[in-house]
Amino acid sequence: MRDQVVAIFDVSCDVGATALAAARMARELRVELSGVFVEEQRALHMAALPFTVLVESSGRSSPVGAETIEAFFRVAEGRARAELSRVAASHDVPSSFRVMRGHLAGAVQQFASARGVVLGSEPPARPRREGGARVLCVAADPTRLESLRGLLRRLGAHELDELRLPSGAERVATVDAIAAHAAAQGVRLVAASLGEPWVDAGALEQLRRRTPVPVILLAGS
Repeated sequence: MRDQVVAIFDVSCDVGATALAAARMARELRVELSGVFVEEQRALHMAALPFTVLVESSGRSSPVGAETIEAFFRVAEGRARAELSRVAASHDVPSSFRVMRGHLAGAVQQFASARGVVLGSEPPARPRREGGARVLCVAADPTRLESLRGLLRRLGAHELDELRLPSGAERVATVDAIAAHAAAQGVRLVAASLGEPWVDAGALEQLRRRTPVPVILLAGS
């Protein structure tokens, strides 16, 4: 698969922030921006239960069926598609958009297997599942590192490794440390927060040249 920045959306994510961050990254890396909207299958399963109801902020409640969830999907999907198209055009990057039905964790794992950058908002809680590829969490701030580990566990990743970066580390030293650690430990995925000071287009470009391991940036960490 060609290099790209993949922005993953669902009904609960911050569409504007995710699309904008992804478009900026795609422009700096000079790659395609690809949007993916995930129709969470568990929501449809929940709607099939006879006791599922929708409670509004006013306190009014009403039964929820599959058609209600489908309508939510269509509205959220349209909003994500339109926003991604808008920011891609304003940043002069090629873009594409697709819809997939399944689980958010599955979407992240699928697109992280490509050589590129996957960008998503904070995921909803996930049931624990054992096994899977080793994921390297990278951060300079210990609080952010723990937050990142928590988000990845909720995505279903439990074979986690971590790399605590020294405060104020230069870009070259950071990239060298990540690449060396990934190679030594057999890491299959590098995860970092979009808010980390070392995360910019230059560092990501260097990292792509140093290692084939894909990178996932989480905006909610």
